Amino acid sequence: MIKIISITLLLLLAVIRGHAQTETAKVNFKALTFESGTAGGLQAWVTQPEQSGYRFNLRIYNPGGKRVRITLGGNEIEYLLDESFTGTEFMKVYNLSQMDDGTYNFQISSGKEKITKTVAIRTETTSRRIIEVK
Repeated sequence: MIKIISITLLLLLAVIRGHAQTETAKVNFKALTFESGTAGGLQAWVTQPEQSGYRFNLRIYNPGGKRVRITLGGNEIEYLLDESFTGTEFMKVYNLSQMDDGTYNFQISSGKEKITKTVAIRTETTSRRIIEVK
């Protein structure tokens, strides 16, 4: 009887954990609205469509249409990425699956305006200890 109860509890725990892992926040990246009246106007968002994924969306609003420089650095590496664009809007997906654990910074700059968006990657390991009475 105790063995049946413990197996039932383990199955219930597995179902609960599985359900919790599938419930991830979904962000409609195209629906993000720009905030009018912000100082200078340069705005940026970094979103993660799948919470357990390595893809990150970067969206930039540049109302002045001036040249914007985008850099990505971290883990004692100055620049992993260095690119620029001219225009009012920018959207791109970055795949960071090959990156080591650490903190990475997207630096977005246009003239004197600078925005930093941080992405942290860390590996978590878990172990589960099971004790049975036979």
